[in-house]
Amino acid sequence: MYIGEETGGEFNSCQTSLQKLSIRGCRELRFLPKGLRQPTLVRLEMIECSNLTEASPVELRNLTSLQHLELDRCNSRWARAWEEGQFCLTSLRTLDVGHFSEELDYFPWPELAKARNPQHYPFMSLESLELWGWPKLKCLPNQLRHLTTLRNLGINKFAELEALPEWLGNFSSLESLELYWCRNLRSLPSLENFQCLKNLQSLNITRCPLLTEMCKEGGEEWHKIAHIPTRI
Repeated sequence: MYIGEETGGEFNSCQTSLQKLSIRGCRELRFLPKGLRQPTLVRLEMIECSNLTEASPVELRNLTSLQHLELDRCNSRWARAWEEGQFCLTSLRTLDVGHFSEELDYFPWPELAKARNPQHYPFMSLESLELWGWPKLKCLPNQLRHLTTLRNLGINKFAELEALPEWLGNFSSLESLELYWCRNLRSLPSLENFQCLKNLQSLNITRCPLLTEMCKEGGEEWHKIAHIPTRI
């Protein structure tokens, strides 16, 4: 089901078997639809809902069937609630999140310690993660180091990020890494840690001018990536 600005944000709460819901460009939407929290929901997209002030990510915490979640360019209040929320999204496989607020100098992320049971941490089953940052960001959320089941990781628009963290070497299941528009990024993890990514098949570096130069054949970072089958 799609809800856009042109639909007036209408929602039929009788959709008791709803599996997919996309809410896009509803800039005047303040509340989440009443019938949202349905156990059948598998895919949820909320994009450009900048006035969603009377709702928070906490309302999503019991969507235990949810496999795909996209939160992009929602109200900055969501950044705080996202960081503090207690979730139980144990079926989540794909997460696309970011563009919270250019006023923040860090990327908010729920604390592992706040999960009732670490085994039920909502993102431990994640396979694909796309992060969208903003100009002030200098580092990735440290909590990401626990997401060792990731197969695909995208890091986008972390403008002040200069080096990828060493704990990236913990992602032994990682198959694809995409780095996009990180203008100050110039360093990968150490050779020892980067070589732990034994399943990495694809590395895409786009609009990262410093790292692109470093990763050219003969560059300072070339010896770390020369073994990767697909390099863009």
